[in-house]
Amino acid sequence: MIKGMILGAGEGTRLRPLTSNHPKPMMPVLNRPIMEHIVRLLKRHNITELWCNLYYLPDEIQNYFGDGSSLGVCISFKVEERLPGTAGGVKNLEEYFDDTFIVISGDAITDIDLTSAINFHKEKGAIATIILAHVENPLEFGVVITDEEGRIVRFLEKPGWSEVFSDTVNTGIYILEPKIFDFIPKGKDFDFSKDLFPLLLENRQPLYGFIADGYWCDVGNIESYIKVHYDALSGKVKLDIPGQEITPGVWVGRGVSISSSASIRGPVLIGDNVQIKDLAKIREFTIIGDNTLIDTNALLLRSIVWSNSYIGESSTVTNAIIGKKVIIKGRVRVGENAVVSDECFVDEGTFIKPGVKVWPSKSIEKGTVLSSSLVWGTGWRKLHFSNGTIFGLANVEINPEFAAKLGTAFGGILEKGSEVVASRDANRSSRMIKRAIVSGIASAGVNVVDLQTTPPPVAHYFARTEGLSGGVQVSTSPFDPRSVDIKFFDSLGITINRDTERKIETLFIREDARRTYLYDIGEIRYAPRAVESYIAGFLSKINIDAIKNVGKKVVIDYSFGTTSMVLPSILGRLGCEVVSINAFIDERKLAKTREEFLFGINQLSQIVTTLRADLGILIDSQGEKIFVVDEKGSLISDEDLAYILAFLAIRTQARKDVAFPIYMPRAFEEGLKHYGGNIVWTKSSDRAIMEASTRDYIVFASDGRGGAIFPQFQFTYDGMFGFVKLLEFLATENIPLSQLRDLVPPYSLVKSKVNCPWEHKGRVMRELLEKKYDNNVDYTEGIRVLTEDGWFLVLSDPNRPEFHIYAEGKAIKQAERLAQEAVEIVNSIIPKE
Repeated sequence: MIKGMILGAGEGTRLRPLTSNHPKPMMPVLNRPIMEHIVRLLKRHNITELWCNLYYLPDEIQNYFGDGSSLGVCISFKVEERLPGTAGGVKNLEEYFDDTFIVISGDAITDIDLTSAINFHKEKGAIATIILAHVENPLEFGVVITDEEGRIVRFLEKPGWSEVFSDTVNTGIYILEPKIFDFIPKGKDFDFSKDLFPLLLENRQPLYGFIADGYWCDVGNIESYIKVHYDALSGKVKLDIPGQEITPGVWVGRGVSISSSASIRGPVLIGDNVQIKDLAKIREFTIIGDNTLIDTNALLLRSIVWSNSYIGESSTVTNAIIGKKVIIKGRVRVGENAVVSDECFVDEGTFIKPGVKVWPSKSIEKGTVLSSSLVWGTGWRKLHFSNGTIFGLANVEINPEFAAKLGTAFGGILEKGSEVVASRDANRSSRMIKRAIVSGIASAGVNVVDLQTTPPPVAHYFARTEGLSGGVQVSTSPFDPRSVDIKFFDSLGITINRDTERKIETLFIREDARRTYLYDIGEIRYAPRAVESYIAGFLSKINIDAIKNVGKKVVIDYSFGTTSMVLPSILGRLGCEVVSINAFIDERKLAKTREEFLFGINQLSQIVTTLRADLGILIDSQGEKIFVVDEKGSLISDEDLAYILAFLAIRTQARKDVAFPIYMPRAFEEGLKHYGGNIVWTKSSDRAIMEASTRDYIVFASDGRGGAIFPQFQFTYDGMFGFVKLLEFLATENIPLSQLRDLVPPYSLVKSKVNCPWEHKGRVMRELLEKKYDNNVDYTEGIRVLTEDGWFLVLSDPNRPEFHIYAEGKAIKQAERLAQEAVEIVNSIIPKE
């Protein structure tokens, strides 16, 4: 029986960065390692007893193939201590080859008829037969000339163009007799092409060449790696393509989910458990590895994506290679012949230019234009806090490993033995991530009170009233069901400050967080009466009798969130007639698109008017924000609701100060002043607004976006308390909500935004601050320019490559003119590409 020897010791340096983490034989072609295709070829020709020498990253090959039984062969491995040359590697296994045997490279793709070559070898009585092929460019190979009998008469390894004498080249596949070992010295680097074959020619040994008709491609560089995929999908090489051909040229693996609105044009190969989302476009000659997710409206053309990767919404990958466990966020462009290697993170709006190569484990910031290869860098991507929150794609960017490390960093900034609270929404991703975070916190010697599925306001209240050091809440992002938010808060239950964020970031990046001994690991306990404690504190701050005496009729949309576990118990004690909608938990509906939100408001409005209710409330799924419809079914704007709640607060409180962020209308200042009120202006962040609410003289604070804070109860947004407090105000004032709305002073506020690449945002702010203005300027945050007709404000968005523009005028036309002036100023600073 013919035995086989697979050469698997090469480092594949010309394929870097793809081979930085993988030996060349393990490079996937059609979602299978190159070497597996070789093993399958050998088996088809009844060559099943195999040896393979290894050197570079040998464990990956050994772990994948094992003993070869899963492929119907028997494989034995020898790990070389140093590279012995191709012939030297075979010499090291001389004892196993006592009859004719075949040597084949583990990093080429071929369907050559090995049986015919073996028969030719035996017919000629050769000591060695080289299988030959015709190629267009012979410079990278050994060039060969044979006589009419097939005997090799001339051989030259890797010639220059001036030396080329043929397009017939050595494929690296050899059929050999054991006598060949007499010509290979032991313990010396010795190569087939450079050393052995010239020696055989010199000694007039029977060295033959078999010119094969089949396909052969040495996968020696990035270009040939891409080409071999095109050839395989075009049918130029006979390979076993995994999966089922569901339509001509479209092969699909097991467990694949493809949206009905996705578009696929073959030939393509889609691996096992791949998900292809709405409107995604998979175009010809694309290969997608197992367990990869292609998100909404993404485009893949002539590209190779390895396993366990993510291609974000509206991203485009053209004629490029994406490695394993790569995260490509939304609106990214990857140019032709670019390579993004394993475990890289490419943030939103990035453009990777054609031909650029990104080495493994690199992080590319938002909006980057990458025009040169990225080799050096760190493994873990930097944390990006926004208002005390870290957010990212669930189980992609934010996976259990990331979450556990983050929990360890959070625990590491706290005193050993201190205690924090942890809670989550009803989504299974949130549960998984929260458990990982809790494990990390406990590993740092910090105790955890696990409230399990609980609305954030309850967790914030528990942290403050129980004297804990802070806490963490894990929730579905409000506008993206694919993403998860991890929000940290301090001992007051308010968003952590920037200094605390930096401390967490530092420990996360340095990876030197505190590790505790066995019995110092933090304890994890539960608090089954946390909700009851919250309700008791809640009701102690409400005029229950006033609400009962009036008996309001209300419609509540719970948005499928966890407030449906808490608020009904409160309303049951207030004597309200309540109509509830979406009052059950549904993990698939916790996030809302803008269209879904407007549909919900329209539905709420119709129910309120039909049932003649006093008002309707939509509470967001986290229980932090409220959106209100009056008895006429009209939606009260966020700004109007903030003013109404502030007006009612100062009407019923001895203290008269309220806190609003800098972007709110200045018309409110005069309106509240008429009733003895005063506005304390804050920065726009949640932390700034909440921090202001902790001051003794503040009776109310709002972000003007549905968030309401009543400091007499707690210092954070609480939609449930805000709603019931509104009921109390309406009861004590005995006035319909629509009439309260009429008390809001008229204002003209215009909002706009300007897109700006990340690399130019600092320049824009600098030049805005340096600019000489004819009017007064407020530098509280961003830049607010005051004019005779009003003001405009330019604020940099902390999470997106854009600026927000706010403008208020005495009339709408003046506000629009001021907004346009601000837009033009910003655009004039942004460099034009």
